[in-house]
Amino acid sequence: MATVAFAIGAAGRTRQQADAQKHISPTLSELEYGHPPTIRNDVKRRATKQVRRCAQVKSSDPNALVVGFVVPASPFDFTSRRLARETWVADALNLTARANHCAWRASDVPLEGPYADQRNVCAEARFFVGAVDHNTDPSMIDRFLHRGDNVTQLWEDVQLEAATNGDLVVLPHVEGAEVLALKMAMVFDWAAQHWPYADYVIKVDTDCYPYMPRLMQYLPPLKDHEPVVLGRSHPNVKWKNHPEWGSRCVGGELYGVSQSLLRLISRTDDGSQADERGTMAAWADPSGAPKWGLPLGAEYEDLFACSAIERGVGRANRTLTTILLDRPHFGSMWIHSGDLKEEEGYRKCHAANSTCYGEDDTSFSRPSSFAGDRCTDD
Repeated sequence: MATVAFAIGAAGRTRQQADAQKHISPTLSELEYGHPPTIRNDVKRRATKQVRRCAQVKSSDPNALVVGFVVPASPFDFTSRRLARETWVADALNLTARANHCAWRASDVPLEGPYADQRNVCAEARFFVGAVDHNTDPSMIDRFLHRGDNVTQLWEDVQLEAATNGDLVVLPHVEGAEVLALKMAMVFDWAAQHWPYADYVIKVDTDCYPYMPRLMQYLPPLKDHEPVVLGRSHPNVKWKNHPEWGSRCVGGELYGVSQSLLRLISRTDDGSQADERGTMAAWADPSGAPKWGLPLGAEYEDLFACSAIERGVGRANRTLTTILLDRPHFGSMWIHSGDLKEEEGYRKCHAANSTCYGEDDTSFSRPSSFAGDRCTDD
């Protein structure tokens, strides 16, 4: 089993894995962390869908733009994963090149470009789920399925999904809202271990629809070992120790880090494992009272990401480049909406020339064809 080496101490890591194994369904035990499962002989094996190998692309062309997309999800949210695969993930996997680059500026700076930046492009995507107790709260099942469904049978469905698509990673923790920070720690650690060739690793929530051609056009060319964070500006949380990075921290439905920053937040500067206690101390007082001005809860995952970035960059004494946008300035690249939790809403965003609506009166209309000679679709 792969080692989990993000900001979770060895004791905490072992405890989480033990808890997951104790509550895990029998079929789930076949799912090795970070690898597709071995399917029993009575389950039909299907070909892996993600046949592209971005590592080979990067090896043959170091100038290629390689992006890994990570999507945290509930294990029984089969519909959201299917919709993502059929829409924006398929678009991402089909992209092979870009002709230019648009400057992704701060919210109050006009868009610039496009500038010539012809290079090959390769993308990979993975969905991440945790284990579930046999006696899990029925509300978790009710949210996606129906009360009374057999959890063991559902895990067999998860197993088949993993084998069919080759893009599902089961993390060694028990699923639950209270461990979202731990889950994202494991997600980014997995990315650091398995995607060392990726220029960017970008997190996308299941209620977010990214327009891949435009998003790829906006990813900036990287300087040597440049730590970069980009994506959604957090609506509430500010950087605590680095006001020079901008008014607010990263967070929300879509954000990404460069490979250099990924390494800083998943390892200490000497290559040893980071520890959970030290990272948490960056934003929580010993009493448990938050230093960031918000209670623990829904903001927990984003606060952890902000803290990990501040601690990792500060520990290495590096300069961070932040490219964070407020809505509606990211409207040509992605949209975030509660309607995307339903299939009808998701399909509407993906359909050409159909307008879908997001939070705070934002909207997105996918063009019938991508206009790569400009930076917006307006």
